[in-house]
Order: sequence, then C-alpha cells, then structure tokens
Amino acid sequence: MTDSSINDSDREDLNPYAVISVEQIDPFNQSETRRFRMDQFEVQGLLLLCGPTLVLPPVCPFTGETDDLVAVRSRPQYPSMKLVLHQRTCEVTFFITSRMMRTRRQRQIICFILMLVGFELLFSLPLLTSLSGLNLLGNFTGFGQFIGAIWIFICINAIQHNFLRLVLTRFEKPDSFWIRGFKETHLQRFLDCREALLRSAHQRKTQSS
Repeated sequence: MTDSSINDSDREDLNPYAVISVEQIDPFNQSETRRFRMDQFEVQGLLLLCGPTLVLPPVCPFTGETDDLVAVRSRPQYPSMKLVLHQRTCEVTFFITSRMMRTRRQRQIICFILMLVGFELLFSLPLLTSLSGLNLLGNFTGFGQFIGAIWIFICINAIQHNFLRLVLTRFEKPDSFWIRGFKETHLQRFLDCREALLRSAHQRKTQSS
C-alpha cells in the first residue's frame, strides 16, 4: 500500500466534501503551525496518521460507494487496559452509505431491547424471590443476575461500536495521532478516493487556465 504526497495548490481548488453537507462538521481551528489539516492524513501499514481532527475522503470504506453518504464521527482513545498519564483523543469523521446507517440504527434499537431483557434478569429475579418469600428459583437467581450483567455489557458495547472500533495507539507532540481500527481495504479506498479527487481537481485547474 502506497501513500503519495498531496499538492496544496490542488487542495485549494478542491472541495471533495461539498456533496456531503459539510456544514454539519464543526470548523475546528486549523492553524498553519499544525502538521496536519483537517483533510490530511498518512497511511503507515495498518495505522492512520493524522492531526487532532480528520475528515476522511467521501467514500464508504465498507462498500467503496461514493454516493448517498452520511457522516459518522468517532473519537478514538487509548485502549482501556493501557495506562496513560494524560488521556488524549482526536476526532475522526468518515462516511458510510445511508443504507448502512439505517441498518446501524435498526441494530441499535434491537440491542437496546435486548439490554432491557438483561436488566430484567438482573433486577426482576431477586425482586420476585423477595416478594414471594420463597426461594423457588434456587441457585438460578444468582446465575440469572450474572447472565443479565454480561448481557447488558455486551449490548452497550454493541451500541457504542456498531461499525468500527478505532483506538489511539500513539501520540507525538504537537499534534500527531496514530489510529488503529481500519482494515487494509478501508485504508486503500481512502487513498484511492483522495487520489481520484486530486486528479479531477488538477484536470479542472488545467482546463480553466
């Protein structure tokens, strides 16, 4: 997988996100002293190197489609088991098809309903035993509570990470973030889409001059 340099003069004439309603994306401060602008990134193996705010090219990493897209925001952090003295995070915006977004919302609703079942197992079984005054369920009460707690944890995790679980693996001052979570095919689609946009911008610039 290769990553070519970006021509800044071409970028000035390029607005690859115009069809994706970028007014919904907050205009973060993009000081000239920063290494990365909002649309700049590098690929290093399976890692994505970017600045504190990144808006990836308008292509769905799962399907490769470039039409009918919606934005998805993610704030990668260090893995929960990794000890860090100061928690750093960045914001990554990528795009998926509206069809996938509808599927995501449907799955979230299903996970929410299943989470309610977990709460029923966690709280209803001991309450039923307490009200009846009889231990009719025996050891199943404690086992049911354990299953309910695990079920709730699984559902919450599924709701939060329905598509990709992006994690921050490395940070270097002043503003360089290394992110893991995208597959090789996803990263290649980002690179291919960026190159196609740059070629199109260069052609338009050549024709107009």
